[in-house]
Amino acid sequence: MRVALAQLNPVSGDVDGNADKICAAIAEAARQGADLVVAPEMALPGYCIGDLIENVDFLAANERAIRRIAEASVGITSIVGFIDYNLHLQNDNGTVRKYNAAAVMRDGVILQRARKSLLPN
Repeated sequence: MRVALAQLNPVSGDVDGNADKICAAIAEAARQGADLVVAPEMALPGYCIGDLIENVDFLAANERAIRRIAEASVGITSIVGFIDYNLHLQNDNGTVRKYNAAAVMRDGVILQRARKSLLPN
């Protein structure tokens, strides 16, 4: 099995630009014969996004982008960090429940969403 590590420099809050970078990394990994490509934690939204995490439109853009990345994962398995969320659940402060997560994708399908469970705080 050949594993590729996508060394990216995501821009915080630039979901579409980061998705473009991730898709390019997936294409390059596939071209080089990798079976699996792994992108960093929070590669799609970027870290330190501040109040954007509470913006429902930003969360929806994040979801659309992760689906686009799944469609780009043809013939290769991809694991990409993103924000998973559930509009039907709320945190104690009334905000939408969100998760630091990774999506496992192949051939246009999101096979699994794994939510981070060992948080530092």
